[in-house]
Amino acid sequence: MFFHQFTRAGLSILIPAGLIVFSGCGPPTGGSPVDLAEEEAALRAVSDQWQAFDDQQNAAGVAGLFGPEGTLAWEQGELISGPEAVESFMAKNYAFNPNNEGSWGPDHYDIAASGDLAVEHGGFESPGGIGGRYMTVYRKIAGGWKVVADMSLETTPNGGAPSWAADLLSEWYDAFNSRDAERLADIYTADARLRDALGREAIIARFEASWAESDEVCSGSFDGFEMVGSIGVGWGRDTCTVSPPGSGDTTTSLSNWLAVYEQQDDGSWLCIRDIGEPVGG
Repeated sequence: MFFHQFTRAGLSILIPAGLIVFSGCGPPTGGSPVDLAEEEAALRAVSDQWQAFDDQQNAAGVAGLFGPEGTLAWEQGELISGPEAVESFMAKNYAFNPNNEGSWGPDHYDIAASGDLAVEHGGFESPGGIGGRYMTVYRKIAGGWKVVADMSLETTPNGGAPSWAADLLSEWYDAFNSRDAERLADIYTADARLRDALGREAIIARFEASWAESDEVCSGSFDGFEMVGSIGVGWGRDTCTVSPPGSGDTTTSLSNWLAVYEQQDDGSWLCIRDIGEPVGG
């Protein structure tokens, strides 16, 4: 994938994720049901191959991942359609960015029950701290997954959150990964609600119970932020490495969250509501 005049960034999302309709993609009639886990693994393999081609600056390789009418939608330029045009475009971008700076990767997939259409959602970071979200639409062509559209959108660092909110979020992850429930509780008001926990003591107990079940190390950031007077609302996503107690395979969990903050009498800000849900869970 490419970044704004580097590799992936600088593309405009033309199809909002929530508006994609998988027309005619219901469960297959007759035959065996589609193994969506197997299809996701195949999609991730395509994404991994794209990253490998990026590392090699192999424009022809990237172009080969596209279908006959596959399209790149560049934010400040014309649509790039077809493997030949994609190859030319990627070659120019690799020449502009010979060190191939930046990184990107998927965080989840939406796959039609029919197993012939899918959307990859992910994030990217390019040189200079520019980052954003991307979406790649795939269609099954001749038995293999091909890119039919690849679109990205640069986002404001920390989702446009004010500095106090960015500091609170950084403090939250630092305290969480340090297993310091008391310090975490200091980020919330005395009557705050965290998921199903209401009040400081319940919040502390919830964190401690969670850590007893599994060892998690998490990171995340704001995707967006809005202010209305003395209330701030931010939303974002977590990526956590989860290790069960004792022995067992380490896994990665993803979740979306929303936090509501209120300015206190002393001018500081604290969280009053914190909700979230797993991605794909």
